[in-house]
Amino acid sequence: MGTHREADLKRLRAAFNEYVSPDENEVDQDQLLELVELVTEGLVPKAVRRAISRREYPSADFDTFVGLADEARRINLEDRRRNAGFKEGEVLHFKRIFDSCDRDGSGDIDASEITGLLFILGLQIRTREEQLAVMARLDEARDMATAAGVQNTTARGSANFGFWELVQLMRMLKSDSDKASDEKVNTTAVELGFSPPELEQFRKIFLKWCRNEGLNGTASLESSPVRRSGTLPGGGSEPLDAAEPPPEEGLSIDVLCRLLQSMGMSMTLTQKGELEKQVAKVDTTAQGLLSFVGFLRMMRWLLDSDFAGINGAAANAVQRNKAR
Repeated sequence: MGTHREADLKRLRAAFNEYVSPDENEVDQDQLLELVELVTEGLVPKAVRRAISRREYPSADFDTFVGLADEARRINLEDRRRNAGFKEGEVLHFKRIFDSCDRDGSGDIDASEITGLLFILGLQIRTREEQLAVMARLDEARDMATAAGVQNTTARGSANFGFWELVQLMRMLKSDSDKASDEKVNTTAVELGFSPPELEQFRKIFLKWCRNEGLNGTASLESSPVRRSGTLPGGGSEPLDAAEPPPEEGLSIDVLCRLLQSMGMSMTLTQKGELEKQVAKVDTTAQGLLSFVGFLRMMRWLLDSDFAGINGAAANAVQRNKAR
């Protein structure tokens, strides 16, 4: 702990020294906020901003700066724990939905309404068993909210449920959902015969096109993984974080067609109709978009059926790449 603090103070001192001349030991008041922003990556809580703006002295020494930086980081840590890892915008969205259900403005809602609220927030609780499982975890969410520093949580076993308890419940359920989704993806990849590197390349392609990054670009066939049926369709070489996208992200038929066309493939109306029929047979999101699991199944079908000459297009791309 001591070594960590010493290293932290060394970093703070280096930042502080950037703002003072060698013969000075203080920074100007108007530079103090900028300096605290620097060491907190711009995340200066309102309380710390107010403390800086209300200071009576025209300058601040190193110890004052360290105290403000420590306080800012302490508040930020509490906020991250209270927000259960969700971004501020996500928490504000949850709060708007929660407040719309809190008709009397009491700050809590009837626990029996929690499954309906979760549905509005995008978590579908389909069966009676799932509803009971959620209700059984309310006390766990209350305990997590208390551990995160939330004051005045509702009592264990209470018929009411507070907002910050909802946030913790959302994190628990989302973590469960993400784990189940990852397991399904990995099982599907094994079933379809895709290796781990191929799976990650497909994930990058899928996410790139879900985010509309490739609509005006060209899919890179030669940079994609190669299997017995040829080079798999690509989406460019830009690295993407596979953990970022929400679970309901998906591809529309139009975007899938654009992806294939960007590879130099052309489809007749008959082939497009065949593609649409095949998409209807695989996994889709609640919005009817092609899910990642569905995308994997489509890629296996496209390659195995040599749809619209995809394997020939892949081979030509590889040859062009070798000739460069």
